[in-house]
Amino acid sequence: MTVRLVKLVISIIVWVFDRLKNALYRLFGFETPGMCVVLYYHAIFPEQRDRFSHQMDDLVRIAQPVSGSEMESLEKGISYVVVTFDDGFRCVVENALPELIVRNIPCTVFVPSGCLGKTPSWIQKNNTDKNQEVVMDENEVKALKKIGLVSIGSHTVSHTRLTSLGEEEARYEILRSKETLEAIIGEEIQFLSFPYGAFNEKHIEMARQGGYKRVFSITPVCAFIDSDEYVTGRVRVDPTDWGIEFRLKLLGTYRWLPFAFLLKSKIHAFLN
Repeated sequence: MTVRLVKLVISIIVWVFDRLKNALYRLFGFETPGMCVVLYYHAIFPEQRDRFSHQMDDLVRIAQPVSGSEMESLEKGISYVVVTFDDGFRCVVENALPELIVRNIPCTVFVPSGCLGKTPSWIQKNNTDKNQEVVMDENEVKALKKIGLVSIGSHTVSHTRLTSLGEEEARYEILRSKETLEAIIGEEIQFLSFPYGAFNEKHIEMARQGGYKRVFSITPVCAFIDSDEYVTGRVRVDPTDWGIEFRLKLLGTYRWLPFAFLLKSKIHAFLN
């Protein structure tokens, strides 16, 4: 809780800085820069649907929701947001998708192709009933793709941490998932989300060679700043986020976290 509060306070300071900066832009006759934040969720359980619904109300009020495939450049003065879901859980279709459709919010769902119709291994390790979630099966993936607001992306084959695998095993995870999902939906899979946000330069090159148009990490930075950007950062959100916490994430004010992580690692290295 203490760490969460510290993050919140620092993010409020960043928000104040952004407000002052934008005021100066307008004062001197300049348009404020455009901005885009990519959010990522995991499961949305039935008891969380109301909270998720309120978050989506905040989203459409504060920012302009867009599909990741639509983003080419940022128009000045506009705050964009992209909604993504990792793991392809059935509960997302049941509890999140209806709320998105009502508000015309597009999304991308990243699916681990080797877990279709199963409670995956990383969930089975947790024995609480609440967390016994199931990945969509093949027919559900097909049906999901027919909904115009939804894009399907790859989350590898088995959701394994790629940095723990050998080169050929990692290549299989990255490329085989794409092939399997393309065979299911009959369309090209353009995006890949790295499980646990774990990857290295070799994995990025494998994705490029395999035909992915973009890959997604879990580094909480603003997205689509560079027209040549290939690795896009995302901000984790949960239905349990406080209202102010969620709104600040929408506004990109948690983008300071990577610098804090880097500083912490340097201090740790120095002391050891």
